[in-house]
Formats: sequence, structure tokens, C-alpha cells
Amino acid sequence: MPARTITLDEHAAGRVIEVRAGTRVLIRLRSTYRSAPTSSDTRTLAPVDRSVTTPTRTCEPGAG
Repeated sequence: MPARTITLDEHAAGRVIEVRAGTRVLIRLRSTYRSAPTSSDTRTLAPVDRSVTTPTRTCEPGAG
């Protein structure tokens, strides 16, 4: 069975999210003012890919 994936965004800020081992957590932030969560224990939370920043047409330069 493929790993389950949950997607989180700014609305999850400050919340505790519990997931089972093996669950992929996709973070979609609409601003570069926030950063993806990290953990010093890679057995708990480890990146599996690099971060990607995609500009939108609705964002003025320097506005986030």
C-alpha cells in the first residue's frame, strides 16, 4: 500500500499534527515569510525532497 500523504498550509500554524510513521507530510506555504518545519531527529521528521519556490502573478516583488 502506498504511503499516505497529508497536505498542510498556513492554517496549520501553531497546531500539533499527529501522523503515523511513514506518512508523507506536504507543506504548501503561500508566502516565503514562513519556513517548513524541521526536526533535529530525522527519525521523526526528515525532508525527502528540496523546497521549491514558485512565483505567482498576484504577488508584487518584495511583497512575499
